[in-house]
Amino acid sequence: IENVFETSTDRLMPQEIERQAMNHLALLKSPLVLDAALQDQDIANLDAVRAHQGEELMWLLDELRVTFPGDGEILEVRYEGDEDPQQMVMVIDAVIEAYQENVLRTDRVRIASTQQDLKVVLGETKERLEGQLRDLKAEEVSAGTLREELEIPQLTNQIKSLEDLIVKAQAQ
Repeated sequence: IENVFETSTDRLMPQEIERQAMNHLALLKSPLVLDAALQDQDIANLDAVRAHQGEELMWLLDELRVTFPGDGEILEVRYEGDEDPQQMVMVIDAVIEAYQENVLRTDRVRIASTQQDLKVVLGETKERLEGQLRDLKAEEVSAGTLREELEIPQLTNQIKSLEDLIVKAQAQ
């Protein structure tokens, strides 16, 4: 099973971790998520949900508690109302599933798409630069500068060898 809450393997600063935690808390109780959970026909037909006909969204906003107990790493979603606990487990599961589907997976698809776009741009840029490098080398060859870059060190070595021979000849 994939970890849908893991978004990056990079080490995050404490402020970034806190910001992400606050985002999770807010988004889990957002109308986008709660409405998606309530759209599920099995959830909409529960007595617990039908008891709040027309006010379902406000009821969930008021009664659901989303926290990181003890400032820990575990996200807790609980219900603090008087409805049937078994039905509320189903509602909470639907809320979590809606959050995973509408927020986390959508965000991952966007990130993956952005990464793919960046890979394409990187590949195109690399090809363009390699083409420019080939063109530059071709210009150097046609201008003779490449030959000079190879010949100058060889001529320097030959001069040094001749100087060594002259010094030996003078010593003799």
